[in-house]
Amino acid sequence: MDFNAPIPYDKMINHPSNLISKFSYWQAVVSQLLLAGNAYVVITERDDHNIPIKLEYASPSQTSIILSDDSQNLTYQITWNDDRGQKKYAASDVLHFRLMSPYGQSEGNYLIGMSPLYSLQKDVAMQEQSKHLALNTLVNAINPSFTITLPNVQVSKEDKDKVRDSFQEANSGENAGKTIVLDQSAELKVLSVDSDVANFLNNYDFSQSQIAKAFLIPNSVLDDRKGDQQSNIADIGDFYVNSLSPYINAMKSEFELKLGIDIKVDITNATDLTNNKFISQLATFATGRTPAIPAELAQKILASKGIFGLKAKDITTVTDTKGGETKGGNTGN
Repeated sequence: MDFNAPIPYDKMINHPSNLISKFSYWQAVVSQLLLAGNAYVVITERDDHNIPIKLEYASPSQTSIILSDDSQNLTYQITWNDDRGQKKYAASDVLHFRLMSPYGQSEGNYLIGMSPLYSLQKDVAMQEQSKHLALNTLVNAINPSFTITLPNVQVSKEDKDKVRDSFQEANSGENAGKTIVLDQSAELKVLSVDSDVANFLNNYDFSQSQIAKAFLIPNSVLDDRKGDQQSNIADIGDFYVNSLSPYINAMKSEFELKLGIDIKVDITNATDLTNNKFISQLATFATGRTPAIPAELAQKILASKGIFGLKAKDITTVTDTKGGETKGGNTGN
């Protein structure tokens, strides 16, 4: 996923940091957005024309949002990990990318986004219960729980404690695993887990499929054993577009709100890495009896993307003459 901004904002987008590359910088921002539902980029410097020229990433743990008493203005309080310490910034100086803000809730919660992973809370709880059950089953298999029944006898709490302690003393430590001997006045039963509950939890599959579901990713993309065996390149391309759209739109809308610019997002490096789809579409437009675009323009488009190693100087200029002939232009020789 590649961001492209109009001049003069392109420098801010293409060189957001002096420490890491453009790709690594925006990858970190998008990753934080997906994992936490919020990503903060602070405009720390502008030029004489008020154009942002320096951006700094701030993690959610460094950021606090202050809503004015009249609920009309926001201030972002950033705690930097250097000698700047704690500083406040106007909302216009902070690009706050957010997902799934629960609008309408009280106390300003709608100002904070939520991660898609939030939807997996119940799934995670079930998985933890499954692990807990498995551990308890293993422990109880080694040292099972028992109930001792004394028929037709009313036993006080003190007497119950004595019977329990006596039984544990006789069947634990070095005596563990040995034959249990009781008199006729007592009945011993081993406690077990309900089979229906055990089967449900043990068969509950919390894996990549649940995480994929939260991020709108079909199973077929991650595991073809569970998905559609007939998926093709076009389907995968559509999947990328549909899955990435919510996150792309969240970022585009913030750029438009704070900077008034339309950011173009190029995802062809994910959907058409080899440019085969692009070349096929371009060939369709540039060929046939009535091509939609001239051959020279098609060459320029290919050169602009560096396809086939073409450069601007390699483009052949085609000029129509009265006799229908063509004259060769600069061929790069």
